[in-house]
Amino acid sequence: DNTNRESFEKIKDWYEEINQLIDEKNIPIVIVGNKVDLSEQRVVSTAEGEGLAKSLSETGISYIETSALTGENVIDAFELIAYHYIIRTKKKEKDIIKEDLEEAILSTLKELVILELTFISENMSWDPGFQTILNLENLGEYSKLKDSIKEKLYPYKNGLILSSFAYDDFNLSNSDGVFCIFDAREREHIDPKWKEILINIVKKVRKKRAVIVGVRVSDDKNWSQLMEEFVIDKDLEEKVVSVLFLKIGSDYRDKLYEHLKLMLDVIVTTRKLK
Repeated sequence: DNTNRESFEKIKDWYEEINQLIDEKNIPIVIVGNKVDLSEQRVVSTAEGEGLAKSLSETGISYIETSALTGENVIDAFELIAYHYIIRTKKKEKDIIKEDLEEAILSTLKELVILELTFISENMSWDPGFQTILNLENLGEYSKLKDSIKEKLYPYKNGLILSSFAYDDFNLSNSDGVFCIFDAREREHIDPKWKEILINIVKKVRKKRAVIVGVRVSDDKNWSQLMEEFVIDKDLEEKVVSVLFLKIGSDYRDKLYEHLKLMLDVIVTTRKLK
């Protein structure tokens, strides 16, 4: 109530009670300064309201002024609450997905002891799979054993090893799983070189290993047609290697965690093949 300073000053006490009584720390909060229509009776300024919101939390409590009498900003206030809820819910979901991937990596390490994941892309400056795992916070320390424009090799203290290469040259002698990305957006057919690269990957990787092929495609392109052009059954007959194709669309950032978890599942399953 902008006409009642006591109601303004009690907000701090109310905020402290929330933190003490509720374990959830990411509740969306909007401070509403009501009765802006009573300008002559106003005792709390806009600057004070904004300053209070900023001082209470670094995570972004918002402040908005309304009038229940005239309806000014009332809808905006509810939309602001909804916005905070959506943003924080998405962040929470992403945190859970990250934790799931971290747990999957650590679980795979318990089974294999050493786990080398190799990422191959046309341009090493765009290597989302490699970067996604690198950004996970709970995998421990790693060192940059090799860090050039042609090869990256980052071993972790826990036994995880990440390596990254471009199409033209790659070392798969110790890889447990390979994640290769081809960009087929706006294409009707694959580049013939891609099939050669895939065959080369299968030849270089050890038996009972997993190869994940991510193909970026436009929504209007024929996925089945592209897959037919990638057929390498004869090459797989000579070697026990699991090859899985994944369709990578415009939402690849959100799906990448699922793709990487799938890669780990395929690695463990393939190792158990006779």
